[in-house]
Amino acid sequence: CLPRIPVAPINRLPLGDRIDRVVAGGYRGPEIPAATDLEFLRRVYLDLIGRGPMIKEIRAYLSTLEQRPGQSKVVRQEVIDDLLERDEFSRHYATVLDVMFTERGAKITVREFRAFLRQWQADRKPLDELYLELLAADGTGERWRPAVSFFLNRDAEPNLVARHVGRIFYGRDVRCAQCHDHPLVEDNEQSEYYGILSFVNRTSHLPMESGVTRRCLVRRRMVRWSLRRSSIRSAANSLRSPCCQWSWPWMLN
Repeated sequence: CLPRIPVAPINRLPLGDRIDRVVAGGYRGPEIPAATDLEFLRRVYLDLIGRGPMIKEIRAYLSTLEQRPGQSKVVRQEVIDDLLERDEFSRHYATVLDVMFTERGAKITVREFRAFLRQWQADRKPLDELYLELLAADGTGERWRPAVSFFLNRDAEPNLVARHVGRIFYGRDVRCAQCHDHPLVEDNEQSEYYGILSFVNRTSHLPMESGVTRRCLVRRRMVRWSLRRSSIRSAANSLRSPCCQWSWPWMLN
């Protein structure tokens, strides 16, 4: 028999190489030229901290390139690492996730939900843990109250929540599959939609307590969190949106 050739597992490759493989595997358009050093610098600043580089930052970057000829790729990685460690990144990415998950809803205050997201970043939890907390939250307790905003901002309406889980977490629009299999997309089936719906269908608002203002109004019925944790984690693992996977190495554990 042929000798077995060891192959490095994909999760041991550098994060950038893993992303390149995913992009190359699904891209069908024309060849795109690599960004110049200045184009890269502007884009990475806008993407990671929401602003362009300042003049002193541009000069420092160009000076480093001059001192280290032929090491543009290494210098770029160092810029990325520096930006990811900045407080500006934490604030900007919390804003990005806030808009993505709540779509500017106001049932839970923006400050409260963004503080919850920044704590998740500070804890360096993987992305599936955040999905887990958003999908399983019942709003009880100060710590977990912000996580329930995903349901509250959609009034806990099961079909609306199911559609948004498909769009935001899966990265695909499943509305068409509510009535029938998609006529043009082979793997967009009605069973996919109702699989998501079955997960959120037992979610409802609790009645307001007399004389007490409550924003913790969502609770799952019949199935306790302790019994559902493993199944929710399994579902959350499958919900990793490709557009989010580039952000931090610890998201891809």
